[in-house]
Amino acid sequence: MPLVNRRRALGALAGALIPSAAWAQSSGITTLRVGSTANDDVTSLIYGIQSGLFRTAGLDVQFQKANSGSAVAAAVAAGALEIGKSSTIPLINAHARGIPFTTIAADSLHHDRRLESALVVANDGSRTAKELNGKLVSVAALQDTTWLATRAWSDANGGNSETIRFIEVPGSAVLSALDQGRIDAGTMSEPYLTQNVQSGKARLLAAYLDAVAPSWYLALYFTTIDFAQKNPQAIARFQRVLNQAAVYCNAHKSETVSMMASVTGLDPAILAQGTRADFPTDLDVKYIQPVVNAAAKYKLIDKPFDAHEMLARL
Repeated sequence: MPLVNRRRALGALAGALIPSAAWAQSSGITTLRVGSTANDDVTSLIYGIQSGLFRTAGLDVQFQKANSGSAVAAAVAAGALEIGKSSTIPLINAHARGIPFTTIAADSLHHDRRLESALVVANDGSRTAKELNGKLVSVAALQDTTWLATRAWSDANGGNSETIRFIEVPGSAVLSALDQGRIDAGTMSEPYLTQNVQSGKARLLAAYLDAVAPSWYLALYFTTIDFAQKNPQAIARFQRVLNQAAVYCNAHKSETVSMMASVTGLDPAILAQGTRADFPTDLDVKYIQPVVNAAAKYKLIDKPFDAHEMLARL
């Protein structure tokens, strides 16, 4: 399917998360503003916009780029966005604390030891989980996906994650931090991971995401409970189109490189070289429940709950 309407869609991508006109329905078209950081895991959303799939389904989906997941959550809560995308753990936290968000679609799916992200060290660095005991390890965000998965991997492989000292370092700065001896290991994600490991600038220590579960959702789309209850048809159409777009994007990864390079600002060659996101074609709690359980184990939430509770009831 050709990528069309590129100029119009990219104009929407350039804006920051600034509250705009209220959500509206006109001429049979429902406007949905969707906020997310500009990463490869929004490929199916961007394809749905640029291919015209959303428009055909009666939706004017407008992508609004954000600097962080917390900014997205705040905008959705305030009504400045109808839908947001977040990593799974903050949404689990939100549900456990009674924040009225509800999950409407799955985004990226980790499975089969895929290396979307990994724990890396310098070439002369640690080789076992136990060797990281008491060491300084960087993660993308404390008490989020990389932090949780690193702790789970350490404890499952002979280490003691209670002793690890965690600090936040963005993936783009992990290599220099390793070179300068400021950290002993760090989590690194695409597009930096493949490039740096293949060049010999860093050494792969662990495919640590597998320690949470063999397969689990790295990110989810969400809205407020109130919006989902008042607009079930719009949400159902959004779900249906996103699943259709996922089928295309999973089968045509090379064809979406230039599109996502424009959105993310990354070099197309670097983006093409790395492990691209895989997109689920439905929403299944079996890929959320292990994350809920791990969040409880590591005290991010008080106790586990049934992941069905997070899903929108349309």
